[in-house]
Amino acid sequence: MNGVKVYEMDWTAEIEFLGNCMWGAGPFGGDSFTAVPGWPGGGLDAFNPRFFGKQRARKGQRQKIEGKFMFQKAEQGWRLVR
Repeated sequence: MNGVKVYEMDWTAEIEFLGNCMWGAGPFGGDSFTAVPGWPGGGLDAFNPRFFGKQRARKGQRQKIEGKFMFQKAEQGWRLVR
């Protein structure tokens, strides 16, 4: 990356939902995600922006997630880039 040393680390995790929620990609996509407590109440609540792009998860449900960290060599070690 422009002559700078980089290190990529792939990761995998399993999360457990502690309550019923809607969850999915974070507002900026990428490796992040968000969870919103509860489910849409029906009617127009299904169009509430906080639920867009998210799926239902039940209490106790487990989900595997994965992503990638990228580090850049710095003067005093490594720095997280993304």
